[in-house]
Order: sequence, then C-alpha cells, then structure tokens
Amino acid sequence: MRAQPACAASLAVMEPLLDVRNLSVQLHARGRSIQAVSDMSYLLLRGEALALVGESGCGKTVSALTVLGLLPTDAAPIVSGSVMFEGQELIGLSEAKLQRIRGSRISMIFQDPQTSLNPVLTIGRQIAEVLETHLAMSRKAADRRAIELLELVGVPDASRRLGDYPHQFSGGMRQRVMIAMALACDPAMIIADEPTTALDVTIQAQVLNVLTRLRTEFDLAVLIITHDLGLVAGFADRVAVMYAGRIVEVGPTEELLSDPTHPYTIGLIGSVPRIDRPRSAALVPIEGSPPDLASRIVGCPFVPRCAWRTYICTIKDPVLEPAGMAGAQADSQVRQTACHNRPTLAEAVAGHPLGAVASRQVDPGRRV
Repeated sequence: MRAQPACAASLAVMEPLLDVRNLSVQLHARGRSIQAVSDMSYLLLRGEALALVGESGCGKTVSALTVLGLLPTDAAPIVSGSVMFEGQELIGLSEAKLQRIRGSRISMIFQDPQTSLNPVLTIGRQIAEVLETHLAMSRKAADRRAIELLELVGVPDASRRLGDYPHQFSGGMRQRVMIAMALACDPAMIIADEPTTALDVTIQAQVLNVLTRLRTEFDLAVLIITHDLGLVAGFADRVAVMYAGRIVEVGPTEELLSDPTHPYTIGLIGSVPRIDRPRSAALVPIEGSPPDLASRIVGCPFVPRCAWRTYICTIKDPVLEPAGMAGAQADSQVRQTACHNRPTLAEAVAGHPLGAVASRQVDPGRRV
C-alpha cells in the first residue's frame, strides 16, 4: 500500500528535503544548443515519492542528473537556478563535495542494470566498494553488509551469490542488486530512473514492492522517473508531468489521474489501456511529435498537438498556477497547471473539447 500523500499543509509547513527552483539546463551537441530543462521547480519531502512523468526526451533524466552533478562534460552544460538538498546548495558545488553526497545521501538506480553494473567485477565487490568508499569499512565488514543488503532486497542465497557476476543474474535480480547498492549508505533520497524498464509485469510488481517496503522502513524520499502511468498510480504520492523540458502539471497522484487539468496529461491518460473501460474502447494517441528543443519555442510548446489551443497559447508560454484552489500560494505545489485554457472535468473524461473552444478563449477574435 502506498504511503499517505503529502497534503497542502505539509507542503507549506514542512521543510523539503529537496527544493528545486527555476532550474534550467542547456546542453550542446553537434554545434546545436539544446534547452533540455526550462525553469523547472518542485519540492520533495522526506519519505515522499514524487514521479516525473513524460515522453522520452522531455528532460526527466537530465533534470535528475543535474541534481547529482552527473551531466556529461562533453555536452558543455550550462546550468542555472537552485537545487537545495538538506539545506545545502548543490549547483556550483565542487566535485569533491558532490562525491561525498552521491551514494551517501542521494543514491540513484539507473535505467539499465545490465549496463550500469561492471561485468568484470562480482556483485559483492561492487556493493562492498560503495561501503568502503563512503563509510571506510574494512573488506570483511563490507562483505558482511553486502550480504545483509542482498537479503534485504530479496536476493535468495545471498552469501553464495555474492561471488557471482552480473550476467549470472536475471533482469529482475540485477535490478534488486542496484537497489541494494543504492541503499548501502542509508541515503535520505533515491532517484529511480525507469527502474522497471525491460522487465515483465510480474517482475515489475516485485521490484516496486521492494521499493515500497524499503521506503516505508527507512523513511526514504524517492524521485521516480517513468512514462508508465500504471506504475505511478500504485507507487507515487505526487506526480509532476513534464513536456518539452517543463513541468506542465503537478499534484497528488489520485487527484491528478482522476481529474487532469492539462491537455497533455489528458492525452497521456487516454493513450493507456484501463481495466475500467470496455475492452473494445479505442486508445487515443497524442497526435504529432514533441518540439525540437534546439529550436526557439514561442508560446506553449504543446500548441501544435493540443485540441484546446487558442490564440494566446501561440504567443505566450503559460506558467504553473494553482488549479482549483483560488487564492492558494503559487509555490504550494499541491495542485498546479500551466495552461491558458484548462479543460473541464467533463472534457477530461471525454478526452476532447466539448462545445466551442472559442467560447473560453482569451482572444475570441483570433483562433488557431
């Protein structure tokens, strides 16, 4: 069972573990400048699970790598904004100080354990190396702790498997090893980048059950990156939907999935099979493609694909504002949407505008 989501009061009163403010990341490749992340802000509380959701290439992983200072140097990244973790600013922090935080206070579970694990080192050696580096453990003590960690994540016969290599583990077991490595130094936060990719649904459920149990036992904050809304529904307390490097909607998971207020979120939900719909019900894809982040974007980046677009959408990029909470503080992060022409609940259920869009547009004399 998922932990109780953070409420408005907790977000407003509790000091966040992670506070990202106005984060922008520009990368350079093949003579092009790519605005991978644009003015991104979010909070993560202790013990909370926040999901970053969106299509491939929308900036989810880049934003997470920025938190850890792991952006590739050959991309000549230009980073602006603020990333505060446990009251300490991470942007501009020296590599030596970041190394003391990585793996110790913030751990990351990478997308593909097959390529993340060293194929020429045993599983035990790779886990022990983390403990020796960050906690200065002896080789013997590190091996004992490695066995405990493998048992914790459900690897059977852990003492024997300590000497096995990554290729001797199944995909699900390799992912459990990655989780064990992430937990090695008792971090306050874990970043899980597509932790169930390439796993069948049964193994996915097992991996998520392990993460959920460990999160409850150790009061871990989890930033999970995914495009799987089914995974989000069963694991995350809050969801931040990303599009073209921006957060376009954020809110409590159940509320956001049952009453989406951004056209892109509606499109994501409409393109996923659901057990509460007839088997013959058609899935509705989001037409078109995401914008080229190397080109200058004017107005809302979702305009070319949006059925709710109006004239103002073509000239002005919307900002995150409280959704359904008139007078609430814009930084409360409880429920926010970046949309000039928010769909109604009836339209969200239908998956398309009802009636004339022009009746609600800002400039009724002009329409896209």
